[in-house]
Amino acid sequence: MPVSRTFAEEIATTTIDDIPPESVESIKRATLDNLAITFFSYDIADRRFAALGRSLGGPPQATIVGDGARVGAGLAAGINSQMASDSDFEEQGPGVHMFAPISAMALALGEMVGASGREVITATALGYELNTRVFDAATATERVFSVYRGHPRRHLYFNTAVVAARMLGLDLETVERAIGLAWVTAMPPRMEVTFGLGNENAYRVSPHLHACQIGLQSVLLAAEAGGGLPGIIEATIGDEYRAEVMLDSANRFLSVHDRLSMKPRVGSWGFQGGLELFAGIIESEQLAVDEVEAVVFRGPDIYVPFANPSPRTFWEAQGSIPLAFASILLDIPSGKAWVDPAGLGEPERAAIAARVSVAAHEDPEMNEVEVKARGRTIARSIHRSRFHGSPLAPMSRDDCERKFLDQAVPVVGPAKAREIVELLWNLEDVEDVTELAVRFS
Repeated sequence: MPVSRTFAEEIATTTIDDIPPESVESIKRATLDNLAITFFSYDIADRRFAALGRSLGGPPQATIVGDGARVGAGLAAGINSQMASDSDFEEQGPGVHMFAPISAMALALGEMVGASGREVITATALGYELNTRVFDAATATERVFSVYRGHPRRHLYFNTAVVAARMLGLDLETVERAIGLAWVTAMPPRMEVTFGLGNENAYRVSPHLHACQIGLQSVLLAAEAGGGLPGIIEATIGDEYRAEVMLDSANRFLSVHDRLSMKPRVGSWGFQGGLELFAGIIESEQLAVDEVEAVVFRGPDIYVPFANPSPRTFWEAQGSIPLAFASILLDIPSGKAWVDPAGLGEPERAAIAARVSVAAHEDPEMNEVEVKARGRTIARSIHRSRFHGSPLAPMSRDDCERKFLDQAVPVVGPAKAREIVELLWNLEDVEDVTELAVRFS
């Protein structure tokens, strides 16, 4: 069967009963996590971005997280997704950080149409499932941390159209035309991961803002103006994608459970294992701050530049491995306190960070930490598949809840934050997700 029609049938006919229970649970955890990091970014760096959404406005359809303004659904989804992406505290999985736009679109349109939690779960599952199959089907062979170098990441727009088509309840033919329109929409050039670290303007390319709006516009153009043609996807994939992989649904809806990772600490996924190892060494050896003479972190060679011990901005702090290690040694909870510019010049943390060096590991899948203390060197290593937060070592409900409350309480207070947690743990029983949205500020 052609790819476009197969995808459209899945989007139009799937129900929550088709989704394995473990994947439903993973979606609820990932949705809570995504809201956590959206609150985090809003609180520390993205109030200006939220203010932009307020100024652009539009019909009051969906809520900007943290700010509380109700604006057009595509705009709200885009801003919420972009804030999550700006955090460097987001999930990792097929296509890298794809859960944020999928989840933000589902919640924004759910608020707009008064959808149930079951429908939000279903649309989110569809978005992540088809994202995974499109990603796996790409034929490029050179990868950088699950990103195909130079690949345009067409699925960033496609994913949001999948969610929008489902949330708006389009018929089969209209769904096929809508996702085809999103598929052929031109993407901005993909930034390589070698962009200048700590450059705020690099982050402000804002692809998630674009993706959510264009995905929704593609769906509305198909639904209300008859736009698009059937069969667009298979007519345009050429040799860039393998159609048979796109059509392979043998492990349907399991990728959100088996392949999505969540971060316990701020920073790129590729050095999360090093932070975990260092924290474990400090705890098991009962090392005092002044006993740690030097630390060496070894990981993928792309992280060698992440070695600035004296960041001055939120954006620089996200990419500072020495700062993260120093924060762990000083027992500073991961979150705002790690990267808040107000605390970046603190002398003790800067002095500790200066003792941390970063080097390349010969195996890009490994993290290794060496700590020199008490006249000896303590060394430990871990494979990235075993990092805390990975599918093999997942964050528990308690972990997810703690991370959420740490980021949300400073913005909305403890009562609303805990109410959001309870609603999300019981999302399949929520009759109208507006119940969630009214607690976003």
